[in-house]
Amino acid sequence: MKNFIKKYLWVIILIISLILVPQSLNIQSELNMRIIVTAIGVDFSDEKYEVTAQVVRPSDGSTAEGGSAGLDFISSKADTVAEAMYQVSFLLGKTAGMGHVNAVCFGKSVIDNNLAIPTIDYFIRDARIPTSCLLLVCDGESKEELKKTKALELASAVGIQKLYLYKEQSMNGSMIQLERFVNDYYKIGSTSIISGIKFEDESKDEQNGSQGGSGGSDSGSGGSGGSGSSDQKPKQRIAFFNNVYLFKNGNKVFEFSEENGVKGLNYANKKSSSGIISLKNVSDNLYYDNARVSVFVRDKSVNIDAHFEGNTPVCKMKVHTSRNEIIEIDNESGEKINTLYIQRDFLTKEVENKIVEEMEKEIKNTFNLAQKVNADVFHLGDELYSKNPKKWKQFIQEYGDEYIKHINLEVEIEIDKQF
Repeated sequence: MKNFIKKYLWVIILIISLILVPQSLNIQSELNMRIIVTAIGVDFSDEKYEVTAQVVRPSDGSTAEGGSAGLDFISSKADTVAEAMYQVSFLLGKTAGMGHVNAVCFGKSVIDNNLAIPTIDYFIRDARIPTSCLLLVCDGESKEELKKTKALELASAVGIQKLYLYKEQSMNGSMIQLERFVNDYYKIGSTSIISGIKFEDESKDEQNGSQGGSGGSDSGSGGSGGSGSSDQKPKQRIAFFNNVYLFKNGNKVFEFSEENGVKGLNYANKKSSSGIISLKNVSDNLYYDNARVSVFVRDKSVNIDAHFEGNTPVCKMKVHTSRNEIIEIDNESGEKINTLYIQRDFLTKEVENKIVEEMEKEIKNTFNLAQKVNADVFHLGDELYSKNPKKWKQFIQEYGDEYIKHINLEVEIEIDKQF
């Protein structure tokens, strides 16, 4: 047997080569016929849907490892989302790789016309679209907002999902995926949220800074600086704060803003573990003189205790933090203390009380805003049902779909100073 293998080994190698080499060449040709779709925008106007695909195209001749690539945008209008998607695939001229779609962006027109659910219904049924893709609401038309991603770094433009994952973990946003939205829609309160996305022109800040640095000089140096920047492409960045849209039965019922509701969502988010809280008007006899204080909150956890006392629902949200640290103190007197390298305990009782006051106020405000539009934003109905189905059945029979208006939420903030 060994002699046979030695004698005919070259024949075996030749046969394997004849089988595998054509296949590898065919795979490469198939790859050349594919184009990667990384984000999809949906708008609605004149009784038609407009779908825009953000695609990644390799640059001509970029065969080397790490070759360059660029973004392109293809749009098409049709009576249905499905038809518009089909037309976009046709216009691409290649096989559209939908498995890399990481974000679906809705224009304001889709949300305002209560078309979110029919649109989401299509994407959840389209097996090509990952259910893990991020849902976003654009500040205007999704077509125009998506095009602004061309002014971002390529990694940021095609990785919006990673950015929102970081925002959620750092208590600065909500990452609502397609599957999560649908799951929330089918919960007892049929209440869901979708984060907004807004772009800012970063080049304006740079121009303002350079103008300020010129000291108001009328000489040619200021003009030459301006001409130099005019040739550069505008830089875009995703806004630090984004609104969040609240849905009840698939329809938008409220829009949370930074000043009204978003902070409460972030503080109550079970998926966020750390972040910065800004406090105002902090005073004591040690370090603070009506100061603005930045606190880095660590190890945040959120638990909801929901039960019935007799026939009355009792809901308490407990937010626990530990290893919190003061990172900046800006006193009214003008004294600014950077505490990063100062070995001193600035986390006084007054600061702790301010943290408790801030988090409790914002969480209750978010709950009250949602309660007014009959939305169970913290899914308290599911918590009560899981604890006592029998009592919940009696409660829901009495109050029906407006049950949330008959539930009060207590908020308890616990701060552990141990490191």
